[in-house]
Amino acid sequence: MSQFNSFEKTAAYLLSFTPGLKKYLKRGYQFLNYLFYRKAYRYHCIYPVQAIFEQPEESFFGYYDKSPENADGGFTLFHTTMLSTSKKPSARVPASITLKDNLSHEVFHIETSYAYNWQQGTKLQWLTNRNFIFNIFDRESQSYRAVIYDTDGILVSKLQFPIYDCFSDKYALSLTFERLNALRRDYGYRCHDMSYDLSDAQQSDGIFFCDIKSNKSHLLLSLEDLSKLKPLPSMKRAHHKVNHIMISPNGERFMFIHRWITQNGKRYDRLVVANKDGGKLKVVADDEMVCHCCWYDDETIIGYMRHPSFGDGFYRIDLKDCDVSLLSEKLCHLSDGHPSFYGKRMIFDSYPDRSRMKHLYLYDIEKDTLNELGEFYESLKYFEETRCDLHPRWSEGGRSVFIDSVHEGKRKLYKIQLEQTS
Repeated sequence: MSQFNSFEKTAAYLLSFTPGLKKYLKRGYQFLNYLFYRKAYRYHCIYPVQAIFEQPEESFFGYYDKSPENADGGFTLFHTTMLSTSKKPSARVPASITLKDNLSHEVFHIETSYAYNWQQGTKLQWLTNRNFIFNIFDRESQSYRAVIYDTDGILVSKLQFPIYDCFSDKYALSLTFERLNALRRDYGYRCHDMSYDLSDAQQSDGIFFCDIKSNKSHLLLSLEDLSKLKPLPSMKRAHHKVNHIMISPNGERFMFIHRWITQNGKRYDRLVVANKDGGKLKVVADDEMVCHCCWYDDETIIGYMRHPSFGDGFYRIDLKDCDVSLLSEKLCHLSDGHPSFYGKRMIFDSYPDRSRMKHLYLYDIEKDTLNELGEFYESLKYFEETRCDLHPRWSEGGRSVFIDSVHEGKRKLYKIQLEQTS
């Protein structure tokens, strides 16, 4: 059954032109739905669900496009915090970068960082089987930077730039987190006291290429470049930004969402792909709404977006000819989620339904089969910036799935052990 009917979807679309009003009406409507549809349990899953960290601190990993587990499965990375994650992140309270030895079950606090948010953390991610990277706020230079540590807790390198996505330990792509914070605080950092001037020249801001080995970076694609790429009337006098940069499996391409916000607060999205050097820049989806995407392989993107053929849904984009096709009719009744692949299997989630349950799904792209693995409760005290999406991610071997969830009353990172598949 679809989470929302056609009337609700139409109302949500119309209210998107008045974001402030939408926020208050949405929360009231969700509360009324919960009173009527609430369930007697907080979660249900067909597989065992185990918390990674059972301590007073809350724990989480971050976004759905990286695995908390290293390549050989020996360690799990995550964030911990003493701050209640039902409150907004604070520039005065850091998150701790935490490492768990999966064999001994020992837990080590590696470092703290003030450059974090609840949705993507510090952009914590593995570079190699032993080295990992995350963002910090450097108080001496008053700037965001990235640091690399190894599994012994030793600082390997301090970089002159922050990172967003990395291709192994070779290179990273980055953006201006100050701009992101000004336009979408869910994904920005709050360490700068001064407000970011959105009138700054767009030719000096955009996506940056960062060479991890040489510790140097340069502007790869400017916001001005993007605003001139197939320009639309809605782009005039709008504030532009980029987000959700994802590098292809072979490191030769990357995709990102180019977004712009009009004077009345209306947001427009389009999905853009480029070579790692910024060449062959191409818009591959531009029907006003693009949400969450992932790489299926080096030539194929799967994403939830809007398309004239079937409306909002999961689509397959073939980059060889930019052909866009519906992923499966079996997914048409589902709303937006966060997809990622291991082989032919796609794991993805949903936003809370009427009963405040978020659903976890497994789809086999080859067999065209869909299975619901579980559902997890999210209290209404987690809302907007403090929401806790499941953000499902595969373990490196594909035998387990990690999720962030608040069904026990606080944010925790969980591991779900799947049945072994051939």
